[in-house]
Amino acid sequence: MTKKQSKVEPSQAEQFKALTWVELTNWAGSTIVSRGKAYQQGKRVSQLAKTSEGKLVAWVKGTDIYATQVEINADGSLDSNCSCPYWATCKHAVAVVLEYLEQVKKGKNVPSTDNDDQRLSQCHSSWDDDDEMEDSEEKMTTSSIFREYLEDQTKEQLINLLEELAANDSKVHKTLQDRRNLASGQVENIVDSIKEDISELEDVDDYYDDWNDYRGHDNDIDLSQMQQRLQDLLAQGYADQVLSLGEEILSAGKRRVEMEHEGESIEEIADCMTVVFKAVSQSALSVVDQMLWVIDIESESDYDLCSGSHVFWEQEFTKANWSDIAEVLKKGLKPPPSTKGKADFPFRYQHDKTVNLIIEALEKSDRKSEVIPFCQSQVEQSRQGYTRLITHLRKKRRTEEAIEWIHKGVAAIHQEHHLVNELRQVFLELQSESRNWLQVAALEADNFFNRPSLHSFQTLEKAAKRAKVLLTVRTAALQYLETGQSPLTVKTTAKTTKIAKTAKAAQNAIWPLPKPEIELPKERFSTKFPNRSTLIEIAIAEKQPDEVMRWYQPPSTKPSRFGGSHFDNEIANAVADTYPDTAIVIWKNSAESLIANITVKAYQQAAPYLQKAQTLLQEKGRKKEWEDYLQNLRITHARKKRLLEVLDGLGGKRIID
Repeated sequence: MTKKQSKVEPSQAEQFKALTWVELTNWAGSTIVSRGKAYQQGKRVSQLAKTSEGKLVAWVKGTDIYATQVEINADGSLDSNCSCPYWATCKHAVAVVLEYLEQVKKGKNVPSTDNDDQRLSQCHSSWDDDDEMEDSEEKMTTSSIFREYLEDQTKEQLINLLEELAANDSKVHKTLQDRRNLASGQVENIVDSIKEDISELEDVDDYYDDWNDYRGHDNDIDLSQMQQRLQDLLAQGYADQVLSLGEEILSAGKRRVEMEHEGESIEEIADCMTVVFKAVSQSALSVVDQMLWVIDIESESDYDLCSGSHVFWEQEFTKANWSDIAEVLKKGLKPPPSTKGKADFPFRYQHDKTVNLIIEALEKSDRKSEVIPFCQSQVEQSRQGYTRLITHLRKKRRTEEAIEWIHKGVAAIHQEHHLVNELRQVFLELQSESRNWLQVAALEADNFFNRPSLHSFQTLEKAAKRAKVLLTVRTAALQYLETGQSPLTVKTTAKTTKIAKTAKAAQNAIWPLPKPEIELPKERFSTKFPNRSTLIEIAIAEKQPDEVMRWYQPPSTKPSRFGGSHFDNEIANAVADTYPDTAIVIWKNSAESLIANITVKAYQQAAPYLQKAQTLLQEKGRKKEWEDYLQNLRITHARKKRLLEVLDGLGGKRIID
């Protein structure tokens, strides 16, 4: 690094000097600022320098030594780049800024550096993708160099080199030994070696007993040799042996993964199985048997061990092949257990999976006309039977039949609330497609009165508008939120009947929507009325601060030590312009309840609330009120040094002061 007198223009240097804690926190976040400060105070920043453009550059010691650069853009915003893996503004960048200001504060000269400083390029490179690219390029270059070198060697020199490598590297020794066995036709030796690898993979007893291994530490198993041996077998035409070994690998692999903490071996086992799937199409099995073999193997894997099966399914299969698959699977299809509960879930899941495979096979064999009858035959065999049938009826635009089956399904599985909800949603979609807006609105109304929320209210409004009954429905919905009285339960009085010409007209005068054809399953939701939270949410969404204040109830006691809720903050934001005192009280209470936790994290969480109160008071010309409040906080919490640092930032105090 070349050190020389700074050439930074005074205006650029002054921009760093003028930085406040608020500006730094807005840039990096309070947590990162706190960590950056700890790094700077721990003297982790070294060889700080600045470029002729005013950029700061330094080495920062963290988990590794990182090159970090910070600058102030033309618009006055901070920007940084760092060679660390953290994708956003990092603590290393904050530490560099604070170290620079500390040097300026002490009157020390910060040396300059040339624009070709290696750190400037290093901190711009990706820590992950670029490294992988460099590794790949390096391997390619190395391979090219090796080829040139090896081509210049004599046969005797190459033999001597391989003997030397085999003596010093067990993997090279095993590879040469495997190649020798294959060349001499001693395939059983390779197979035995792979079975030894499988035994090692399957040996999970030590893994289970060893607590460190159980947590996933120092327990990585290297299956690269087994993968290479499988590839060698396949290359020499022993596909059937590879398939047989594949079944053993999957069985051992499943047991291994079940005992692991985070499935550490999944990727390596899957790589080995990919070789197995490549071998399937080269085996002596018929094409249909190959397909069935892969289907069986996939059904046995509860994890992602068979992700490589795509290499088999990428090839083309004939309609006749798929037709045979459909017939074989149909013959082997058995109904799941009739018992209900978690115990039968695996059987029902596998049954559904097989049914879906049969449907796929029927479609690919151009036997699409058989799909719906087959779905009908399986409708009562699975909890998903009705949904599956209705889906295929919709594909064929057989809407009336789909609706008929929806009603049958709701009647048959009425106790399965989540499935009834699925069928009801499909029915709603069908009504929307047919533009039956009154029924759509009726269904949405049933949803709203059972599960009142901002979302269900807005969805109901949209449907009612299309049905041209918005005003009546909206009025009734808001009345329900206030009183708990649902229009669906209102009885027609004699007086109303006398005024109306017919009973139907009387019903429409009270509630304009028909009865929903499929009602929601009645669930036990306890709702208090007036439903203030939903009424407030609606008022916020519709930007009606007066209505927000109508339903807002200030807490009778101080907020919890967790601070104000997100909902409280939304209320304060909504009423800040018209009811500033309410907003300020909410933000102050939220901040003070967090400060009471006496933790640095809580102080940092309190800062945004205080900053909002500060901004609003200053906008309303009440700066003195804010300053008095801030001073009172300082006096009250004079012994909380970390809190005082946060408050200093709110006061607009420069970092350098």
